[in-house]
Amino acid sequence: MSDDKSENEKKEESSNSHSPAFDGDKKIARKFISQGAETLIRWMPLGGSGSVLLTFFLQQEWLMALLMFPIMIVTVIWAAYSKSVLTRFGEIYAERGKQDVDSLMTWIDRIDKAIKETIKWQLAGVEDKYLECQGNACIYYTTEGTSSTFKPQLKDVFVPLELSAEFIRDESGENIPNPRGYQWDKQLAKLMSQQDALTIWDVLKRVPKNPAYRTLGILAWGGYGKTTLLRHITYTYYQKRLLRGVPKLLPVLLLLRKWQTLIAEEKPDLVTLIEKHHIPSLPQGNNLKRPENWAKNQLNQGNMLVMLDGFDEVKEEWRESVGEWIAQMMHNYSSSYFILSSRPAGYESYTAENKPNILRLKAFNEAQRERFINQWYLTRERHISAEPDNPVVKQTAEQKSTNLVQQLQEREELNDLAKNPLLLNMIVNLHSVALFDSSDLSRKIQLPQRRSELYREIFRLQLGDRPLVKQISMCLEADKSQRILQGLALYMVQENNPAVNYNLLFNVLGYSVNSFDNSVNIEEFIKQIIYVSELLVKKNEDYQFAHLSFQGYLAAKEIIDTKQDNLLIDNWDKSWWRE
Repeated sequence: MSDDKSENEKKEESSNSHSPAFDGDKKIARKFISQGAETLIRWMPLGGSGSVLLTFFLQQEWLMALLMFPIMIVTVIWAAYSKSVLTRFGEIYAERGKQDVDSLMTWIDRIDKAIKETIKWQLAGVEDKYLECQGNACIYYTTEGTSSTFKPQLKDVFVPLELSAEFIRDESGENIPNPRGYQWDKQLAKLMSQQDALTIWDVLKRVPKNPAYRTLGILAWGGYGKTTLLRHITYTYYQKRLLRGVPKLLPVLLLLRKWQTLIAEEKPDLVTLIEKHHIPSLPQGNNLKRPENWAKNQLNQGNMLVMLDGFDEVKEEWRESVGEWIAQMMHNYSSSYFILSSRPAGYESYTAENKPNILRLKAFNEAQRERFINQWYLTRERHISAEPDNPVVKQTAEQKSTNLVQQLQEREELNDLAKNPLLLNMIVNLHSVALFDSSDLSRKIQLPQRRSELYREIFRLQLGDRPLVKQISMCLEADKSQRILQGLALYMVQENNPAVNYNLLFNVLGYSVNSFDNSVNIEEFIKQIIYVSELLVKKNEDYQFAHLSFQGYLAAKEIIDTKQDNLLIDNWDKSWWRE
């Protein structure tokens, strides 16, 4: 057995040792075959004609031999011609073969590069890094224009906002038909009719069954939490704490007031706005490396949730063009999801033909108010404590929360204000200041004594700070606007009339406005008080203050400022003067 193996090994070594010679033989053989094939093609016609000519010569048939001679000449010419043709064909197709191989290798290189690029970006986690950038911009619970004793994280104090059953009603309150081409979601309608809250997640979960809800509009008056809701959606996607069935998306939160100039004047594509403007503006966004056409691919594949916040904050002269741009982007990237938020009055300027399906935010109910107060105080006590997990921290937070809840329950006008999340946040902040360093947490008199302070903050906020933050140019400064409203409030109290028609409103306010600045357009001033500051509201055909206590506060302030104390003495026994 060993002899056989050694013999085989010798043969193998012998074979390997002669491989260069064998390679040379193979080359010679290939050359011989190639030349033989060429010779055969060239001289094949001569085979027949040449043998016939030789036969005629041997038999001395001279006439036939003479006739065959031209054919012989043509054959020789063909041989010479075919040689040149075959040689040229060989040269051409040898070069073309090189080109084809080069093209094939270029294509293979591109495929290889694309595969490597895909793997590279998958390993880099571009989506996760983008989520981190966008999520970091929404970490904190913020209320624009307000001052706060501290800034909690959104996840610690956010209370889920309920959607209104007016989901299928138009601006005038009339029922509108179901989305064209789709049947109304019976399960969703049932949820909306129940006491349990319908949330934004309930709607998003149903998009696969009803694609019409890919475009949604969220309407609510100022302070009801539109922006907070969109920030909550963004942060939830960043934290990846989605409810089962909710589509996994990449949130893009765009503040329209921030990009309105760019949109109105340059009308960039949504991809350009996201890639070149939005992402670089996010925390660490400048350092986010992305593959080519990343945003475009995500939009076309239906992976993005684009949230356009504050249509009402767009300048009036730009609303039509910005609205058209929004509608066009919704059309161009119809596979993705869109949410547009606005106050109802501003949304009336959205004149695009295909409007989103409307959702409305409800005011806080009692349970939501208590939940917010509890979470706010627990977060604050943990924030200022050296031992956040100490049981005393939770106990202190509960005592302070109970103190405020009881005060709201005892004062109807404060309880009404607390239905607005923005005003509730202001109330909690003022209450926390009143209780700061207080050893007696059972006291319930601090907030009612500070009600005037609360109203002062509300008017400062609504007439000055929030419009300033939202880049809305008001007709008059906040203090002048308040003085004008004080005069209106006192007039309404004296007339015992909680509401006035537009003509009377125009005349009373017009006189006061002209005393400050006669260049101000009275109609524009009234419009700003109604739709920007929201201190006056229209009910039926008349106008009144958003809350009756506002009217009482402003009238009292006017009496103080104008030193008309005698009015209180003269009317002390009249019930409508009590406030």
